[in-house]
Amino acid sequence: MYRWFILALSVSVLFLTPGGCGGGGGGGGVGYGAPPPDPGLIDWGDYNTSDEASGYAAKSVTGVKLSGEEGVAETNDDIMSDPDYNDAMTDPSRVFYQLRIDWGQVVKDAVYEKGLKFSGSLTTDQGIILVTRLYRFDGEEAVVHPRTGAKTVEWKSSTGNHWDGIYFTIVTRPDDAYTQTHVTLDTVDYDRTFTLDELEAINETNVVDQYSNKVCIHGSKVKRDVIADGMVAGYWAEGEWIGRWINHDGTLAGQFKGHYDPDGQIFGKLVDMGGTFKGMLKGRWCYITHTNGPIGWFLGIYTNEILEPVGILGGHFIEGYGGEVGHLRGVWHEGFPYGFDPYDVPDPGDYKGTTPVSL
Repeated sequence: MYRWFILALSVSVLFLTPGGCGGGGGGGGVGYGAPPPDPGLIDWGDYNTSDEASGYAAKSVTGVKLSGEEGVAETNDDIMSDPDYNDAMTDPSRVFYQLRIDWGQVVKDAVYEKGLKFSGSLTTDQGIILVTRLYRFDGEEAVVHPRTGAKTVEWKSSTGNHWDGIYFTIVTRPDDAYTQTHVTLDTVDYDRTFTLDELEAINETNVVDQYSNKVCIHGSKVKRDVIADGMVAGYWAEGEWIGRWINHDGTLAGQFKGHYDPDGQIFGKLVDMGGTFKGMLKGRWCYITHTNGPIGWFLGIYTNEILEPVGILGGHFIEGYGGEVGHLRGVWHEGFPYGFDPYDVPDPGDYKGTTPVSL
């Protein structure tokens, strides 16, 4: 079946929650219908299929290094003897969700530059939580080991004038009339409880204090036993978007670099971490109305090496300003929903930032 994932950008204090893009972006998209066109006739934004250097997407056009998006793998060895772990990983009916939480100065604020104390925990009342990757943890910042059980993860974090993050996998039973899963984030300055319906759709950034610190939460349901879903994360500024292509198990699958133009189109090139060409990126972007700032949606497709569309990506960005590199987060999914034409990607505002996925 097919589901639509609503990527709901929620911002507070400085920005109003939008109802969708309006008046921004635009442009003609790919503009093709069936039958599929010759890939050589499609405008790929002047990108080609050649391999690149391993540092292809290492820096922005302003020369700022893409910092922290590689992360480091985290172990779950200390919960593998927990009966909950064995039950969750051997039960074929269990469902899997990816959840990434970043916090702190995700877009650096030169006025305040005040860090965020974000030590806390993530707990599920059903199933288990795996930690797949840590981002920018340093010094005494760490996940607390040994973990008290497979249902809870605790960590220590104080960001300074940057950000930290954790990539989780949640394995649980499908909701039914008798049992529902609730996942709770508990920190000093920010608390939140998620249902599975929310985890299927969540893609948002929230302002949490007067110092421009933010909490970014991104998640979706993913297929089990196959890598066909994941996340994208990186920078959005000065007409350029660059970042990392991440599998839902937290492994780095690749790096991308591209540009967005005034007509509302995005173009890009995806290579693996060694620089080998993997595909093209193409789609649409637009600013969100009533946000009092450079915030918007992007929605597009990615191809394979022979330029056949194979999946979709979408999310939101906070555009960099004053020489800063901005922020983008989103999800990718292999496959297309019924009726979605990968050769004519819609304006993301038409769908209020939704990103489709086949399950």
